[in-house]
Amino acid sequence: DIHSSRLMALVTVAVAVLPDDPVAAIVAEHAAADQASIDSGLLEQDPSDPTARRIRWIRIPFAALKVMKFSLPGPSSKTVKRRDVFPPAPSPASSQTLIQQPPAFGLAQGTRNSPQGSKSDELVEQDLERYRKNIGEKKGLSVVKKLVILALSIGAFAYFWNGGNRAEMTCVIIGVLFLHEFGHWLPMKIFGYRDVTMFFIPGLGAAVSGTKKHAYAWQEFVVLLGGPLPGLFLGIGIFVYGYFDRDIPDLLLNAAMMAIVLNALNLLPFLPLDGGRIVELLVFKDLPSLRLIFTGSSTLLVIALSFLPGMGFFRLVAIGMAFSFFHDIKMLRLVKEAKKLEWSGQVDDEETALRRLFTEIRAGGNNTFVGSLNWLARTQAVIGEAMRKRPSWLLRLSGLAIYGVVSMIPVLLLVGLVMIILGKGLSSVVGNSMQILEFSDKLTPQSGFLNERQSSPIENLAEITNQKLLAISTIPEDARKKAIHAAAVSLATDAGPALDALVWEQVSIWRRNEFPEAETISTWLEAIHLRSEQAATAGRSNEALFGAEMLLTAALKMEPATSLQEREVLQDAQMNALKMIAKLNGTGVLKPVDQQRVKSKIQALRSPQDPALEAFLLVDGWGQHESNLIIAELEASGKAAEKEDDSAFCRSIYDQVDGLVKQAEERVTTSVMIARHWTRGGKVGELPQEKPAGVDVVAGEAEFLKRQCERKREIGWLQAAVLWVISLDDHQRQHAQLLVDFKRPIPGGGMLELIPSPSPVLRLSDARTEAELTGPAWLGGPPTQAHQSLDFPLSPVMSVPVVSPITVPEKPPVKKRNSKAKRSTD
Repeated sequence: DIHSSRLMALVTVAVAVLPDDPVAAIVAEHAAADQASIDSGLLEQDPSDPTARRIRWIRIPFAALKVMKFSLPGPSSKTVKRRDVFPPAPSPASSQTLIQQPPAFGLAQGTRNSPQGSKSDELVEQDLERYRKNIGEKKGLSVVKKLVILALSIGAFAYFWNGGNRAEMTCVIIGVLFLHEFGHWLPMKIFGYRDVTMFFIPGLGAAVSGTKKHAYAWQEFVVLLGGPLPGLFLGIGIFVYGYFDRDIPDLLLNAAMMAIVLNALNLLPFLPLDGGRIVELLVFKDLPSLRLIFTGSSTLLVIALSFLPGMGFFRLVAIGMAFSFFHDIKMLRLVKEAKKLEWSGQVDDEETALRRLFTEIRAGGNNTFVGSLNWLARTQAVIGEAMRKRPSWLLRLSGLAIYGVVSMIPVLLLVGLVMIILGKGLSSVVGNSMQILEFSDKLTPQSGFLNERQSSPIENLAEITNQKLLAISTIPEDARKKAIHAAAVSLATDAGPALDALVWEQVSIWRRNEFPEAETISTWLEAIHLRSEQAATAGRSNEALFGAEMLLTAALKMEPATSLQEREVLQDAQMNALKMIAKLNGTGVLKPVDQQRVKSKIQALRSPQDPALEAFLLVDGWGQHESNLIIAELEASGKAAEKEDDSAFCRSIYDQVDGLVKQAEERVTTSVMIARHWTRGGKVGELPQEKPAGVDVVAGEAEFLKRQCERKREIGWLQAAVLWVISLDDHQRQHAQLLVDFKRPIPGGGMLELIPSPSPVLRLSDARTEAELTGPAWLGGPPTQAHQSLDFPLSPVMSVPVVSPITVPEKPPVKKRNSKAKRSTD
C-alpha cells in the first residue's frame, strides 16, 4: 500500500536513473537483502565462513505458514511494514510520476503503464497465441502408447494377484475397470466433451479424461455417477441370478463380486473417488475455503489407508492428492476473484472467455499475471471457474438425494450379507432368549442387601482378585484356566485371612447385587482349595478340614446359581472338597463330631434339586455354549474365506440362505425339550429314552447334554461314596468289625464295593453297560467314556471281619440344628 501510494504520487513518466557505480550498487543491494533476511530470522551467519549465510531450518515451517496465509482469501485490513524486505532507495529528484490505472482483474497488479489502443489488442492476440501453443503441446496419448500402457497394466495386475487363476482374475479386473470407465466415457461423448480418452494406469486402475469447461452441472453429475452405477447393478444382478442357477460359472461370480466391491468403494464421499467428486460438485466447489478442508481431509484419509497391510499403492495416490491440495491453496484467491467477474458463468465459448480475460488483464496493466512462470495454470484455473455452470438448488438437493440412495445400495447389500452370515447365530440367540424366559419366569426371585460393614471386606477382596485377573479377558479360552490357577496361587499366599473370613451367604447376596465376573469367585474357591491341600500336606489336618468345609458351604450357600458357568464352578469346588474329606478320613484324623458335621453338609447338598432352576440353567447354558460355537465357526469361516476366491464366498452365502429358509420353520432345541421333561417329571439329570416329538438336535448339543448329565452323575457318586465311607467307619468304631462282601449299586449306574485288605478301601466304579454309555439312540453323539475307579481308604481301625453285611441308609435323616448356633465355616 505504501509503495502504491508513492507511485500514484509520481508524474506520468518515470525515468530510470542508474547509479554511478552499478556493480557496487548491486553488491550493496544483495547485502541489504541478506541483512533483511537475517533481521527477519530466515538466515543466520555461517560460523565456518564469515562471508556466507545459511538458512535457519527452524524458521522454514513458519515461512511456509506465512506463504499459506498470503494465499488464503481476504486482504489484510492492516498495513504493516515487512521486516524481510530491505528499505527502498530514495527516489531520484528528477523522476516523474507513473500513472497506474486500477486493474480490471485485480489478481496480480502490474508494475508498468497500461498499453493503449492497438498496442493492447496486439498484446491480447499474443497472449492468445501463446496459450493456444502451450495447450496444443499437451496432446493426448497416441494409440501405440495406450496399447503399451494397457500391456503394462495387465502385467502389473497379473503380478500382484495372489489368489486363484491369475489369467482369469486379470481378465476380470480389466473387464470391471473397462466397464466402470466406459460408464464415464459414454456420457462424455454424448454431452460433447472434447479430447475424451480412456487409459489404464499400471498397478492402480484406469481413468477417462475429457474437457468441457462450460458443461452444465447436471451433465457433470451424470458423468460422475455413470461410472459406478453400471458395474454395481450388473454385479448385483449376477450375484442374485447365481442363487437361482447354481451352475453359474465361477468366473462370472468372481467378476460380480469384483464389480460390486470396486464400484461400492468408488461411491465413498472422499476424493479422488467418484463419490467425493460428486459431493465436491454439489457442495464444495462453491465454497472454496471449505473445499480446502474437504480435499485436505480426503488426502489425510488416503495417507492413513496407505499404511494398512496391502494398501501401499495408495501412497502414490496420496502424493498426487497432496500436490493437488497445495495447488488448490495457491489458486484459492484466483478462484474467488474469478467468481466475481461480471461475465462469470455466462460465456460458453472458451475462445471468447480467454479474449475477455486477457483484454481485462492488459487493460488493467496486469502484466505480472501474464508474465509469471505458472501463468498457464493460473489462466486455466480462472477460465475453469469463470466458465463453470453452477448447480441450481434443485439439482443440489435432488443430486444429493440420488447419490444418497445409490450409496445406500452397497451398504444395504453389506448389511444383508452380514445378517445372512450371522443369521444362524442371530436366530439362535433370539430363540434361546425367548426360551430362557419360559423357564426364568418359574424361578423364585432372590432378594437381600448387605450393609457397608458386610460388603466392604468382600469388595476389597474382589478388587485384589481383579488386579490379579486384569489381563484374563485378552487370553484364549484354553489358557484361561491356567491364568485363573496362577491368580489363585498368588491369592492363597497374599489374601489367606481374607479368604478364611468370607461369609458365603453374604457373598451370595453380594454376587446377585453386583454381578461380578464368574472368574472372581472361581479364583476364591480354587485359592481355598490350594490352602487346604497345602495344610494337608504339612499335616495341619484341622486347617485342611476347615478349607474343605468352606468349599462345601460355598457350594450350598451360593445356590441358586445364576448361570451354568457359575454352577460348574460350584460343582468343581464340591468335588475338590469331597476328595479332600475322603483323604482326611482315610488317615483317621477326623473325629466323630467332624464326621457328623461333614455328613450333614453333604446330605444337605444331596437334597432334591429344583427342576425349574435346573431347566433354566440347562437352557441358558446351551445358549451360551451355542454362542461360543457360532463365534468359533465364524472365525474359522473368516480364515477360510481369506484362502477362497469370490465364487466360493458367493456359494457359501447361497448355502447359508438355504439354511435360513429351512430354519424359518419353528425351531425347538433338544435342550428345551429336556428342560421341559425335567420340569414335568422332576427327574433332573436323566435323558428320555424315547425321542420327543418335534425335536431338532443341533450340532454339538448331544455332547453338551451328555456332559451336563455326567457332571451331575459324578457329583452324586462322590457324595454317596463319602457318605458310605463315613458310615462304614462309624460302624467299625461302634462294633470293632469290618464288613465283608459289601457291594451296593448307586443311582446312575455306579457301584460301591468294599475291598478288604490290611488297608481296606471302598471302591467306586462305573458299572454301566455299553448301551447306557452310548445314551439314547435318537440323541446321537459319541458314547460317554466310563469313569475310572476311585478308591476311598477307610480309617485304620483294628477290627475282626464278620460275614454278613449291615444295611446303612444311603440318605440318613438330617438332624435339625439349633437355628441360633452358627459355625464359622457357614
